[in-house]
Amino acid sequence: MKFLRILIFSLLVIYLSGCEPIRITHNIEPLDLEPPKETVTTKKIPYKAIFIVDDTKKYKATHADYAAGVIYDFVFPTGSFIKQALPIISTAFEKFTIEPSLSTIPDKNTIVIDTAVNFMDVKLDCCVPLVFNAKTTLRFKLYDDDLLVFSLPVYSEGKGSLSKPGLFASMDDREYAQVAYQSIKEAVKNSVDVIYEAINNPKKVISDAKQEINKNPSNTFAYTVIANRSLKLGDYAEALAAAQMITQLDPKDTDGYFLLYKIYKAQRKIKDAREQLEQAFMLKPGNATYFTHLYNFYIEQEKHDKALNAVTRYMQARPDDKYAVTYLGMLYLASGKYDDAISVSQKMIDSLKFYGIGASISKEKDFAVVKSVEKEGPAEKAGIKEGDMILEIDGKSTEELKIDEIIKKLRGTEGTNLTLTIKRKDNEEPIKLTLTRQRFYSQPHTVASYMGIIGMAQIQKGNINEAKAIINEALNISKSMGLGTIPLKAYATLLFVSKEYDKLINDFSKIDINYVKLIIATAYAKKADYNRAFKIFKEVNKKELPITTKNLKDFYEATEPYIQEIEKQAINYERTGNISKALKIYGEIIDIVTEDKASWIRNRVSRFITLNPSIVELTDTARQYFLNSEVLFNTAKYEEALQELEKARSHSPFNPQIYFNSALVCEKMGDYNKAIKYMEIFLQLLPQHPQAQAIKDQIYKWKFVLEREI
Repeated sequence: MKFLRILIFSLLVIYLSGCEPIRITHNIEPLDLEPPKETVTTKKIPYKAIFIVDDTKKYKATHADYAAGVIYDFVFPTGSFIKQALPIISTAFEKFTIEPSLSTIPDKNTIVIDTAVNFMDVKLDCCVPLVFNAKTTLRFKLYDDDLLVFSLPVYSEGKGSLSKPGLFASMDDREYAQVAYQSIKEAVKNSVDVIYEAINNPKKVISDAKQEINKNPSNTFAYTVIANRSLKLGDYAEALAAAQMITQLDPKDTDGYFLLYKIYKAQRKIKDAREQLEQAFMLKPGNATYFTHLYNFYIEQEKHDKALNAVTRYMQARPDDKYAVTYLGMLYLASGKYDDAISVSQKMIDSLKFYGIGASISKEKDFAVVKSVEKEGPAEKAGIKEGDMILEIDGKSTEELKIDEIIKKLRGTEGTNLTLTIKRKDNEEPIKLTLTRQRFYSQPHTVASYMGIIGMAQIQKGNINEAKAIINEALNISKSMGLGTIPLKAYATLLFVSKEYDKLINDFSKIDINYVKLIIATAYAKKADYNRAFKIFKEVNKKELPITTKNLKDFYEATEPYIQEIEKQAINYERTGNISKALKIYGEIIDIVTEDKASWIRNRVSRFITLNPSIVELTDTARQYFLNSEVLFNTAKYEEALQELEKARSHSPFNPQIYFNSALVCEKMGDYNKAIKYMEIFLQLLPQHPQAQAIKDQIYKWKFVLEREI
């Protein structure tokens, strides 16, 4: 039998040898292949992973059999195959998702992995037995949560094979697809090792990037890898040199400016960091990552007008980003423009609203097919299921309609009826169903955020009932996808104004959001649990929106009875000459009172210093931290120097030199706001200092620098 097959094949070759090769193309459609049953768990990668896979992507693999005069083209739906195979490595990551594109900024500790077929080689051996082999190389591009490249592209390989005996054996498209899928699945499985290595061996990643630069000195991609990974290792010098090379090689490459921003920010060189970030945003005002960083940077520096300008520019560049207006709404909340916050939020809600049956539809096999059904929507209530075929809408065949026409017919006015003719797989006879259209939102998560903003604005206006209604609607929308940050803030605010302090504390104590923590601290104060209130309050970043003067005032008013009581104790200690105990009390409350009260305390302390400067000398522990800061300052490690001074201040809160040195450190960092604050505290404690006028002059200069942004 084998001899006969070889003879036939040889005769065919002789016949075809004088002819042009025949080209045979196999266009293989996406198939629902058996999903991987096993998962890779041998190595754990300490990141959440978002795999970006274009599941419409195809790859043409060619096998040329010139001896037989035939060229085979196999067009495989490789994007679909990758998507089906990727779950095999899901357990290697903390969290795992597959997306066709990146629609939102990734969460912290997330790695984005752009995945595609780099090369596929196939071979069809027509001799006995009939054998089809496929070898696939997958390419993975790794990006961090700021969408900066994390390493050079990494690759993994996989093989697939199918053998069929018999002289007249043949294969169909599904079998070719299974072999290709097998090779992709194996490449996916093997990818864990190379991804793990790229993440956990930064020095090798940097070394590999340098080798690429030796081959091509203009490789900005490799310089980006070096700058990013060096920054994460704390090697600022190498990171800075690489980032500067990017901007020199390509002045329009925004990754270079963004990396310079991150490097300068890590070094607390505030002015330099701001300038680089502004440059990146100027070149790409529609970049969501740059916008978010710039917005947060301005908020941290309390430049709300600049934040507003950044929001406006971003919205102009990205009208498709329906979430962007939330930043505007939060700014309106913080500035007390509650009607504006409600107005812009309501407009966005209206733009995302539609009325329909609560089902997603695709066009398959000439008719509309239900892909998914919303819970408690008209479709679910009518018994429509995933996979049902919609033959007719109000008597009109979907075979004659395009997908956008089908969607238009399903949507309509709220409360109106439509009739569907449904064909189900297990039912031979079509089913007629009547449904009533109801309201839905195209981006429920975004809509819930706008409702949260409206709720908080209504609370500030005193409209508690209106606030409660819309916040509850936001909570209901968020049920299936988890409560977003803004609805969460709104709900916490509602519980606080409703005086449900215990529920607020129980439900939100583990939430690490400054606004929520401030409200919880105030709730504890309302319950007269001042120790917990003060502990939480000290942890709060007071600049996070929508923290306002009113929120802080609520806290100060709630703690006023306690503050007044211990102030009396401190004053009594002063009267009896026990200054050290009075200072101890003042030191305990200086960071938890209003700025006016803090100034009052420092003015009292300054009188003690005038009479006896030694009472505020550094303690032994504070002195050690103070000296550490001097060493760090002299080596240009300003961030660490400031941290050591903060530790010193916690032990000697009224030592003037700590504030003087802190101001000088902040000047070096370009943080003139803090420099001014610390130097003004120094003058409060030592108003009669011999150099008081020179220090005041320096404060004037810093203020001028801030005003002119020099």
